Amino acid sequence: MRRRNYYSMRKKRIAIIVPGGVSNGFYNQGLPALVNLINGLSARFEVTVYSLISVNPDYKPDNFRLKAITAVREQSALSRMLRLSFMIYRDHLKDRYDLFHGIWGGASGTLAVLLGKLLMRPSVVSLRGGETAEVGAIAYGYLLKSSKKKWLLSTLKRADQVTVLTNFQASVLRKYGFKKDIQVTPTGVDTSIFAPANKVYGPPFHFLHVANLTEVKDQETLLRAFRLIRDKLDCHLKIAGADYLNGKIQKLCSELDLEDSVTFLGPVKNTDLPTYFAWAHAMMHTSLYEAQGVVTVEAAACKVLVAGTKTGMISDLEYETVSVAPGDFKDLAERVLQIAADEKHWKSTVQRAYEWAKAHDIHFTVNRFVNIYNDHIK
Repeated sequence: MRRRNYYSMRKKRIAIIVPGGVSNGFYNQGLPALVNLINGLSARFEVTVYSLISVNPDYKPDNFRLKAITAVREQSALSRMLRLSFMIYRDHLKDRYDLFHGIWGGASGTLAVLLGKLLMRPSVVSLRGGETAEVGAIAYGYLLKSSKKKWLLSTLKRADQVTVLTNFQASVLRKYGFKKDIQVTPTGVDTSIFAPANKVYGPPFHFLHVANLTEVKDQETLLRAFRLIRDKLDCHLKIAGADYLNGKIQKLCSELDLEDSVTFLGPVKNTDLPTYFAWAHAMMHTSLYEAQGVVTVEAAACKVLVAGTKTGMISDLEYETVSVAPGDFKDLAERVLQIAADEKHWKSTVQRAYEWAKAHDIHFTVNRFVNIYNDHIK
């Protein structure tokens, strides 16, 4: 009787498996949106996060446990999966987990599903990145390789619940014949931190771009669009993000004669972003692919106009943003110039995006996962 009372009264135990993203990266901040979600879930459940790569030993989570194998990315996914599975299994024997949650659909998602089947527990797999991408021009995305595509779809079919960030992602899975229930659960932001600031409507117009300099973020389209905008408008662009293209974008900036109109900020702490959104009138986001693009929601929550390519959240919020086809810098420039000439239209578009961001904040996201967990835990 005492044992039954213990299990009925204790917090449900959740094992969250990640390939990384917690206690990694610049400023040891990992992926802030993911960490915020885990912190929110930890208020309702007893959460242990298991990482497939090493974590900073000095990192102390606020509300959850963090465990990891000692590994480097060069080690095979199978080797890391086996080692982490033994760690999770041992912990489960000491005090059973009620649900396994794999973040991303690769090794972490597969491990969550396998452990769920082995230990007769429900599994949730959340797709957050390139799993639903197929960008042939830069050889980016799981769906470009038949072996990875089969692995992914097999994992998802065996999961008790699949979640994605956007309807854009869900439509890709449907295109490949995936018929099981998909929960579309965008990652919201803390709207007490990402909030509107008073600013004077331009000109000069302040544009912001927040993304690491990589091929998939397509900063070439960003700069070519901004060059056309600057020809007609008094404006300045700030770019925040680490450079993984070895100066290619800075070189293009020089070739386009934009050096006086563009500032490269380098990596920026997530906690410092509200300061830049307070400066910006618009954020330009020109990715070839996004699962969501949390930064677009951060901008919307700050009443900053979102203008960019129709992928991820911008695809879902087509009428709350300025959206064009990926790579179409001419159309993007033209649409930005049109809305900049119509303050009423600009502000109504910003307001619609802001209302969406407020309604789908981090509390919304946490509550959606709380409901998903509770629906599947017996």
